[in-house]
Amino acid sequence: MARPIGRGWRKRGLEPSCQTQPLVPCGYTSPEAAELRTFLIKLSGRQMRHKLEFTNPALLAGLWVFLSMSKIMDAYFQVELEALKATAQQFLGDVV
Repeated sequence: MARPIGRGWRKRGLEPSCQTQPLVPCGYTSPEAAELRTFLIKLSGRQMRHKLEFTNPALLAGLWVFLSMSKIMDAYFQVELEALKATAQQFLGDVV
C-alpha cells in the first residue's frame, strides 16, 4: 500500500490500514460515517473510480451543496419553495 504524501502520517492518526483513503483517520469508519459519506458523494454529483469509495474533494463538494441546501430550507417556507419549483418547471419542464 502506498503511504500518504508527506511525512508525519502517523502523527495525523493515519494507520497503514487507512491509507487507501488519504486523510481519513481510522475512527471515521462507523456505519453512520459511511452513510454520511455516501450521502455527500450523491449530493456532489461526482463519479467515483472503480473500487474508490470517495475522494476528499468530492466530500467537500457534497458538503458545500448540503450546507447551501440547509440554508435555503431555513430561509424559505415549504410553500415558497414549492412555488419556486412550479415556476422552474414552467421553464425547464419535468427536469426539476
